[in-house]
Amino acid sequence: PGKRSIAHHNRHNAASKTTQNERRRTQLNKMVCCGDPDDAVDEEHIIMCCALCCIHCGLYTGLDCPGCSGKVGLCCMNMEVCCKAGAPCLPCICCGPKCEVDGCSIMKIQLQAFCLAITAALPCDEEVPPAVAIAGLSLYPKCGFCMPQAQAMDRY
Repeated sequence: PGKRSIAHHNRHNAASKTTQNERRRTQLNKMVCCGDPDDAVDEEHIIMCCALCCIHCGLYTGLDCPGCSGKVGLCCMNMEVCCKAGAPCLPCICCGPKCEVDGCSIMKIQLQAFCLAITAALPCDEEVPPAVAIAGLSLYPKCGFCMPQAQAMDRY
């Protein structure tokens, strides 16, 4: 019984360490960039500065600010870019083309370079809904000053 308990304890510890390491890797991937394949820029870290219809410009406040990341799409062809320390390599070093059917907007852009973030879509969609903001004052869909983009779009 004693040997069995020790073996069970060792297996449990190994499984626990594996789970912790996986969690750390996931958090690191999300922090350094390109961790979420569906969203190149985390809207929770964007303070909306100006917006007109489906083009938004803001201040990126995430901890992973140094570097750049993004996704640019035209019809169903997308190009991902990620140049951040510790980020996983894309097929062509820091960029990677992809052909995918993801709603097939005519044009869609999500870019973050250092503290600047730009999102745009034609036509507007769920990720880039219509908005109006001037000099940090959000007028639509919610009124407020220096609001995170996710809060202005009701994504909290």
